[in-house]
Amino acid sequence: MPPKPTIAFFGATGGSVLSCLIPALKAGHKCNALVRTPTKLLTLLTKHNISSSLIEQNLTIIPGPATSLPAVTQTLLLINPNSTPESIPVDLIITGIGGTLIFNLPNPFPTLDNPTVCTDTMRTILTAARTLPRKPKLVVVTGTGIHYTKRDVPVLMIPLYHWLLGVPHADKRVMEDLVVGEMERDVDGEDGKGKGISGFLFVRASLLVDGGFEGRMGMGMGMGWRGKGGRDGGAGGGGCG
Repeated sequence: MPPKPTIAFFGATGGSVLSCLIPALKAGHKCNALVRTPTKLLTLLTKHNISSSLIEQNLTIIPGPATSLPAVTQTLLLINPNSTPESIPVDLIITGIGGTLIFNLPNPFPTLDNPTVCTDTMRTILTAARTLPRKPKLVVVTGTGIHYTKRDVPVLMIPLYHWLLGVPHADKRVMEDLVVGEMERDVDGEDGKGKGISGFLFVRASLLVDGGFEGRMGMGMGMGWRGKGGRDGGAGGGGCG
């Protein structure tokens, strides 16, 4: 039986990525997670009935910010189970880092505590990934309403999205462009290194809340997706929402 894919997580204390980490641990995947506050992640895992023995067996927590190149590089590497000094690149990266909305009245437009948090994090991840001998796949939890070629939110919600999420959407748009551009890199980029990932997937979920599953689930492939040259699809990846 082939070994289970290994996974690096960024933003694991947030609900979206935490909801990916928990089933991965239960399924026996070896995981790394980069977080600013390890105790916060451990508390969340305990609340979701993840045992300390399972955490010890399948999870390595790396403390630090997601814009620290050494910390991100460490997160993309697993200790070799054969007790050799060489580390092994992970098979998959899952990231869903985001900022906190801030309302600064009388300014009517909300902003983020870090308006470029997604872009800065993705740039660091891709820079670190270019140094790996084997390139992982990348999954990015982004959002609806980014607006490339197809509308993926109801018309009546568009004004609300532009007002409430204008700053985070601008950040996510640049982040997505970085990923697409990474797949279009030459074998040797400007830094003398090829692309850092072997493929990618954008996950554009609608409004996510805590709690159990209710109602029907719908998924569309390629919604709101702009590929290479402005066409739908292409560039070694895609989007679903």
